[in-house]
Amino acid sequence: MKKILVFAVLLLNFFIISNSVSAAPTIQVIINGTDQSYDQPPIIENNRTLVPLRGVFESLGATVQWNPEKREIIATKKAQTIWLKIGSKTTKVNGAVNEIDVPAAIINGRTMVPLRFVGEALGANVKWIADKRIVQITTDQSQQEVLPQFKQLQSDDPVVTMKTTKGGTVRKMRIYNAKPISPTIPPVLTTLRKFQGS
Repeated sequence: MKKILVFAVLLLNFFIISNSVSAAPTIQVIINGTDQSYDQPPIIENNRTLVPLRGVFESLGATVQWNPEKREIIATKKAQTIWLKIGSKTTKVNGAVNEIDVPAAIINGRTMVPLRFVGEALGANVKWIADKRIVQITTDQSQQEVLPQFKQLQSDDPVVTMKTTKGGTVRKMRIYNAKPISPTIPPVLTTLRKFQGS
């Protein structure tokens, strides 16, 4: 009878412990207001939140290169170059040596880096909301190029140059004009289609 009682107590403890150690809810990543999804979700290790480097960096506009022989990663974004090595706490941002709390690690085939490193390396604002398990990453809007606003165009201006922040092509443009551009074009509205900007 004692053996059955001991077995029942052990079995009960097993179920209680397994329920309390059940998988923690996933960590949500939001970049500039957009919910992100990665094949290797962020994890918490040694009290540090680790995020997938390639997924986060590419979402922030960086290019990531992996050197499997040296186990090194080089990421570039505009004039910034970021270097790190798997298993090392040493990183370089534009040649300046930095230390991170937790070394970069490969987990399920993905390079994972501390969340704070993302902000420090790419100049993003990083916020960890612990109670909701949310990582918020935003870029500083003041760093984005501000395009001039046209209030009035002169009718004798021969060329209108348009530039977009995404390097895109203007497909449709409306010009409101009180005076005719030419004798054959009505003065109220002119629509240009398939305008190829440079």
